[in-house]
Amino acid sequence: MKKLVKLSFALVMILSLGIMAQSCKSSKNSAKNDYPGENTPNISGTWILKSLNGQPATSLFKGKIPTMNIDIVENRIFGNGGCNGYTGMYTYSKGILSAPNLASTMMMCVEENQEHQFHTVLGQSNKVSLANNKTLILSNNGKTVAEFEKGIDTSLLSGEWKLESIADGDVKALFTDKEPTISFDLAESRLGGNAGCNRYNATYKIEGTTITVGPVMSTRMACPNMEGESKFTQIITGASTLEASMNKITFSKEGKAVLTFVKDVK
Repeated sequence: MKKLVKLSFALVMILSLGIMAQSCKSSKNSAKNDYPGENTPNISGTWILKSLNGQPATSLFKGKIPTMNIDIVENRIFGNGGCNGYTGMYTYSKGILSAPNLASTMMMCVEENQEHQFHTVLGQSNKVSLANNKTLILSNNGKTVAEFEKGIDTSLLSGEWKLESIADGDVKALFTDKEPTISFDLAESRLGGNAGCNRYNATYKIEGTTITVGPVMSTRMACPNMEGESKFTQIITGASTLEASMNKITFSKEGKAVLTFVKDVK
């Protein structure tokens, strides 16, 4: 009798271990199929519409060209639909992207656009593919319905931003008087602000995700500590990779963040 009980117990343990092993294997397989799985394209960042249902975006949208910002932390998608701003949650699993419940502003649009068509495409369950990590393609039933290029949604740059971090330095230690700020003049392609002591301004040019700044011009007030200001203007000058979200701007060089700014809430 005791031998039978022990045998039964051993069989139960073996079965339990087998079930646990299978469960772990299933979990790993499941995780591999969900974002950010090994074979699932990374869709985070800002994407600028290039074509919609086979037609160039520039021929369909006479005003603003639609943008698509994907925040994988908040699981949120937002941008400009050609006239109105939109936002909402999205699903992305096994390479399929869908955002069927987008909320939009309701401004009257004068210039010709296909905003409704754009929203319809985003609401479908579309297969995602990436070309050279620069072109995002949405396809449905084997047909390309939208193409996007990696870029910057310049509307996110509006307002004043305050320096949060600087490469190889401490903001509080480097800037004892005023912490640097930055504002963008989108119409004139100029930027400026306070560099820690003096006011500065410069022209800028954006191509894809690259921003080129300079030359930087500034006032010439004398301050006790000019080290931080000199470092700041030197870093911001020239070409950097720019990333922009609703609450942060990041300048990077050689893959390393060198300046980050956050919204200056007054």
